[in-house]
Amino acid sequence: MEMALQLADEPDPALTEARADLEGAEADRRLIESTLGIRASISGNLRWIKPDPLAPDPSQNDSSFHFNVRKRLYDFGRSRYGLSAVRSEIAASEWFYEDARQQRRIEIMARFFEVLLADMEYDRDSEATSVAYARYDRLRDRNELGQVSDIDVQQAASEYRRVRRRRTVSQGRQRTRRALLAEVLNRPGRLPVTLVEPELSDLDREPPAVDNLIQEALKKNPVLRALRFQVQSIQKKLKEDRAGRNPILTAEIHRAFYERRFGSRDQWRADMMLEVPLLTGGTVEAAEAEHLAELHRLEARLDRRTREVRQAVLERWEDIQALRMGLVEARARVEYRDLYLDRSRSLYELEVKTDLGDAMTQNVAALLHEMEVKFQLALEWARLDALTGNSVPVVKNLSGRSGKTSSP
Repeated sequence: MEMALQLADEPDPALTEARADLEGAEADRRLIESTLGIRASISGNLRWIKPDPLAPDPSQNDSSFHFNVRKRLYDFGRSRYGLSAVRSEIAASEWFYEDARQQRRIEIMARFFEVLLADMEYDRDSEATSVAYARYDRLRDRNELGQVSDIDVQQAASEYRRVRRRRTVSQGRQRTRRALLAEVLNRPGRLPVTLVEPELSDLDREPPAVDNLIQEALKKNPVLRALRFQVQSIQKKLKEDRAGRNPILTAEIHRAFYERRFGSRDQWRADMMLEVPLLTGGTVEAAEAEHLAELHRLEARLDRRTREVRQAVLERWEDIQALRMGLVEARARVEYRDLYLDRSRSLYELEVKTDLGDAMTQNVAALLHEMEVKFQLALEWARLDALTGNSVPVVKNLSGRSGKTSSP
């Protein structure tokens, strides 16, 4: 599973979308910075004229070449607020990307666990099928000797067909679960055969107080952080809109080369221009109204998400508490089934009882239940970590236990 989680940062639709938003915000930042940069341009024209007879220069070539340098010196807050807004948007995109990355890791964990559970379910159903067939075959022999009725044989045959069908369903589930894991790992069609059960240590540890977890989540949850940065961004954009009524101070240097020279033609020119808007045609007011509506929408979304995070932390905390108790129960059940299997094996060897097959089936079922509880508890811890802004931990593989080794 550690190897699977290492693929979490590979291209994925959700990650690609979040990365595209981040790249778009970076592009907006560069666009605003460019308004304060130096702009240089050259231009030229080839012109043939027929001058007036009284012109001091009778030449007909009136071509020219121009070199122009222009820079905005100060815009009284427009670019400053714009850059601040974009930087907040970049921070928001980074936190949305982090959340998408964490959710992808949880999805990989869930798909990985589903494959292991599907393998264990197949083992359980295969064992049950073997036991049912053995009982059916034994009753057929006894029926031929007149020791059991035809009804008993038909009942055993019906039970055998039922568990055999369930085994077929389990076998199909093995393949579909592997296909889902291959898809989420960006390896479609390359179904894994053998999976190693991950090491899940300290699952039953006591979680922190729920109130402390809620406060931590409200501060560090990546989506809440992203939304707060988006609110800041819109607030800065509103200031940028209002700065649209402010003047713009620009400097310009112009160098020209003329074929025909006159006293009114300047070879060098330096300008300092102050542009003061008098009427904006309502564009400033329209942009301000649009951003104000966006601010209200984001504030509502932030409030709604805050409530959702608070409730989600509480639910994860409650689920972890219940699953911790369930894990204790599941382990006790496994211990009981291990002892029962040992006793059944001893009695079988002494030919006292013949329920060894049922004992083995129940033992596998107990192990499956324990695995289900462990995996669900691991996922709940991972979801709680993601909610509270902590990194989803990378689990390590055990070296001695493995999943289904045969191809589904």
